[in-house]
Amino acid sequence: QAIQARWQTLVRYLPELKNLVPTPEPIITLLQSAEQSTQTIKSPGMLTGDNILVDANGRAWLTDFADAGDVPQFWNFVALESAVRFDWVEEKELQCLRDIEDRLLDDSHFGRPDPQSIHLSAQKVVRSLQPLRRLAARAVGKEYRQYHLGIFFHAARRVADFDPTAPLMLNVRARLAHALMAMSLIAAKVGQAEHDGAPKSERGLRVSKDSVMRDGKRISVRGQSRDLLNYLAEHCEQTCSARELLENVLHDKFDQEDKHQIGRLQTAIRRLREKIEYDPDHPHYLITDSDGYRLVLQPDE
Repeated sequence: QAIQARWQTLVRYLPELKNLVPTPEPIITLLQSAEQSTQTIKSPGMLTGDNILVDANGRAWLTDFADAGDVPQFWNFVALESAVRFDWVEEKELQCLRDIEDRLLDDSHFGRPDPQSIHLSAQKVVRSLQPLRRLAARAVGKEYRQYHLGIFFHAARRVADFDPTAPLMLNVRARLAHALMAMSLIAAKVGQAEHDGAPKSERGLRVSKDSVMRDGKRISVRGQSRDLLNYLAEHCEQTCSARELLENVLHDKFDQEDKHQIGRLQTAIRRLREKIEYDPDHPHYLITDSDGYRLVLQPDE
């Protein structure tokens, strides 16, 4: 609920955010199901970027040891990257921030994120993180998921610290939007990877009276969205017309001339997609046909 409240606040200030960022639903699903890494290391302290000094020989010295102790294995790298990524970047253009995230989430260039073909200000940020990523790549190997999850939770802390009732300056809006953008993109990436790695017997949607499972994991679908899902599941693989759904689920007498009626249905469809799809803008389960909507429990790979 806190994530959704902050999302709604930012969308009021930055309506274009909806076109660049997947919805909060994948974030909430990941937060509900994420498991803590069992591998830890000893950290010399909380790394923020502000508490590190570099001497004349280029050696780094940590100045605050108050929080030394066990931390997740890639903590030092993700803490410093998060400081650069979410605290020091001064870019306010959302498309540039999206370009930065796309480059940093490209695992084919994990150790050297590719700054080409994006805005110059975004290129500068990506290049500034290349030395840190080269060092991180030696420790991370192919465990990209754990690294991205570390970034996810650092971004989540920044979002959680934001007071949605306080006035927002433009630079604060941009930073919060950037953190939410990173969370949402990472959640979608991790979710898709989990789908690809799930046993075939567990893939897809399973809708029962007591639960909704996606790729073997329970997801939360309630209220009108659950009613709509139940009806579509009862008519699985069949195209349900707008009239059917309006009258049988939304309990609204169909009026072909009422454009607002279709808008309400489209909003209900969108909300359901936000709950069951990894990326609601590219649905695999709830398909739009020429004359209605169709639920596919086991989409083609």
